[in-house]
Amino acid sequence: MDDPARQFLRALRGSRSQVAFSRRLGYRSNVAGEWEAGRRSPTAREVLRACHRVGVNVADALARFHPVQVAVGPHHEDFIGLWLSSLVGGGSAASLARRSGHSRHQIGRWLSGRAQPRLPDFFQVVDAVTGRVDDWSRPS
Repeated sequence: MDDPARQFLRALRGSRSQVAFSRRLGYRSNVAGEWEAGRRSPTAREVLRACHRVGVNVADALARFHPVQVAVGPHHEDFIGLWLSSLVGGGSAASLARRSGHSRHQIGRWLSGRAQPRLPDFFQVVDAVTGRVDDWSRPS
Protein backbone atom coordinates (compact mmCIF):
# COMPACT_ATOMS: atom_id res chain seq x y z
CA MET A 1 0.00 0.00 0.00
CA ASP A 2 1.30 3.45 -0.83
CA ASP A 3 2.49 5.63 1.99
CA PRO A 4 -0.33 8.24 1.65
CA ALA A 5 -2.89 5.45 1.96
CA ARG A 6 -1.22 4.09 5.09
CA GLN A 7 -0.98 7.58 6.57
CA PHE A 8 -4.62 8.19 5.85
CA LEU A 9 -5.71 4.91 7.43
CA ARG A 10 -3.58 5.53 10.54
CA ALA A 11 -4.99 9.05 10.87
CA LEU A 12 -8.52 7.73 10.44
CA ARG A 13 -7.94 5.10 13.13
CA GLY A 14 -6.68 7.78 15.51
CA SER A 15 -5.86 6.58 19.00
CA ARG A 16 -7.91 3.40 18.66
CA SER A 17 -6.03 0.12 18.51
CA GLN A 18 -6.07 -1.64 15.16
CA VAL A 19 -8.28 -4.37 16.62
CA ALA A 20 -10.70 -1.86 18.16
CA PHE A 21 -10.87 0.05 14.88
CA SER A 22 -11.48 -3.15 12.92
CA ARG A 23 -14.28 -4.12 15.31
CA ARG A 24 -15.79 -0.62 15.05
CA LEU A 25 -15.95 -1.13 11.28
CA GLY A 26 -17.71 -4.46 11.73
CA TYR A 27 -14.86 -6.83 10.95
CA ARG A 28 -14.03 -9.88 13.04
CA SER A 29 -10.38 -9.97 11.97
CA ASN A 30 -7.77 -7.25 12.38
CA VAL A 31 -8.35 -5.77 8.95
CA ALA A 32 -6.84 -2.43 10.02
CA GLY A 33 -3.55 -4.19 10.75
CA GLU A 34 -3.66 -5.82 7.31
CA TRP A 35 -4.38 -2.47 5.65
CA GLU A 36 -1.71 -0.57 7.53
CA ALA A 37 0.90 -3.27 6.91
CA GLY A 38 0.13 -3.20 3.19
CA ARG A 39 -0.96 -6.82 2.98
CA ARG A 40 -4.46 -5.76 1.89
CA SER A 41 -5.90 -2.53 0.55
CA PRO A 42 -9.45 -1.34 1.14
CA THR A 43 -11.50 -0.01 -1.72
CA ALA A 44 -12.25 3.70 -1.75
CA ARG A 45 -15.86 2.79 -0.98
CA GLU A 46 -14.80 0.79 2.11
CA VAL A 47 -12.81 3.80 3.28
CA LEU A 48 -15.79 6.14 2.88
CA ARG A 49 -17.83 3.71 4.95
CA ALA A 50 -15.05 3.63 7.58
CA CYS A 51 -14.95 7.43 7.65
CA HIS A 52 -18.67 7.55 8.26
CA ARG A 53 -18.46 4.90 11.01
CA VAL A 54 -15.90 6.92 12.98
CA GLY A 55 -17.76 10.22 12.62
CA VAL A 56 -16.08 11.92 9.67
CA ASN A 57 -18.58 13.96 7.67
CA VAL A 58 -17.61 12.55 4.28
CA ALA A 59 -19.72 14.96 2.21
CA ASP A 60 -18.21 18.02 3.93
CA ALA A 61 -14.66 16.67 3.74
CA LEU A 62 -14.95 15.96 0.02
CA ALA A 63 -16.62 19.33 -0.61
CA ARG A 64 -13.70 21.10 1.09
CA PHE A 65 -11.25 19.15 -1.07
CA HIS A 66 -13.14 19.46 -4.36
CA PRO A 67 -16.39 21.44 -4.29
CA VAL A 68 -18.73 19.86 -6.79
CA GLN A 69 -22.28 18.64 -6.84
CA VAL A 70 -22.64 14.88 -7.21
CA ALA A 71 -26.15 13.59 -7.86
CA VAL A 72 -25.90 10.91 -5.15
CA GLY A 73 -24.61 10.88 -1.58
CA PRO A 74 -21.32 9.34 -0.37
CA HIS A 75 -23.10 6.14 0.67
CA HIS A 76 -24.41 5.41 -2.83
CA GLU A 77 -22.60 2.66 -4.75
CA ASP A 78 -21.97 4.99 -7.73
CA PHE A 79 -20.57 7.86 -5.65
CA ILE A 80 -16.83 7.15 -6.10
CA GLY A 81 -17.11 6.95 -9.89
CA LEU A 82 -19.23 10.08 -10.09
CA TRP A 83 -16.95 12.01 -7.75
CA LEU A 84 -13.82 10.93 -9.65
CA SER A 85 -15.48 11.87 -12.95
CA SER A 86 -16.25 15.33 -11.63
CA LEU A 87 -12.68 15.67 -10.38
CA VAL A 88 -11.28 14.68 -13.77
CA GLY A 89 -13.67 16.96 -15.62
CA GLY A 90 -13.32 16.81 -19.39
CA GLY A 91 -9.97 15.02 -19.37
CA SER A 92 -9.64 11.77 -21.24
CA ALA A 93 -9.17 8.39 -19.58
CA ALA A 94 -6.04 7.86 -21.70
CA SER A 95 -4.47 11.11 -20.48
CA LEU A 96 -5.32 10.30 -16.87
CA ALA A 97 -3.95 6.79 -17.33
CA ARG A 98 -0.60 8.17 -18.48
CA ARG A 99 -0.41 10.56 -15.53
CA SER A 100 -1.52 8.03 -12.90
CA GLY A 101 0.26 4.90 -14.11
CA HIS A 102 -2.93 2.89 -14.65
CA SER A 103 -4.42 1.55 -17.85
CA ARG A 104 -7.10 3.56 -19.60
CA HIS A 105 -9.38 0.54 -19.16
CA GLN A 106 -8.93 0.63 -15.38
CA ILE A 107 -9.52 4.37 -15.33
CA GLY A 108 -12.62 3.97 -17.49
CA ARG A 109 -14.02 1.27 -15.20
CA TRP A 110 -13.44 3.43 -12.11
CA LEU A 111 -14.93 6.57 -13.66
CA SER A 112 -17.98 4.66 -14.88
CA GLY A 113 -18.50 3.00 -11.50
CA ARG A 114 -18.14 -0.51 -12.94
CA ALA A 115 -15.24 -1.14 -10.54
CA GLN A 116 -14.03 0.33 -7.26
CA PRO A 117 -10.42 1.51 -7.01
CA ARG A 118 -8.34 0.36 -4.07
CA LEU A 119 -7.28 3.23 -1.82
CA PRO A 120 -3.71 3.50 -3.17
CA ASP A 121 -5.06 3.57 -6.74
CA PHE A 122 -7.68 6.15 -5.77
CA PHE A 123 -4.94 8.35 -4.30
CA GLN A 124 -2.82 7.96 -7.46
CA VAL A 125 -5.73 9.19 -9.57
CA VAL A 126 -6.46 12.09 -7.21
CA ASP A 127 -2.77 13.04 -7.21
CA ALA A 128 -2.55 12.80 -11.00
CA VAL A 129 -5.42 15.27 -11.33
CA THR A 130 -4.79 17.62 -8.41
CA GLY A 131 -1.26 17.10 -7.08
CA ARG A 132 -2.85 17.34 -3.62
CA VAL A 133 -2.78 13.75 -2.37
CA ASP A 134 -1.03 14.86 0.83
CA ASP A 135 -4.25 16.62 1.84
CA TRP A 136 -5.82 13.16 2.17
CA SER A 137 -3.44 11.92 4.86
CA ARG A 138 -5.14 14.22 7.35
CA PRO A 139 -8.85 13.33 7.50
CA SER A 140 -10.96 15.84 9.40
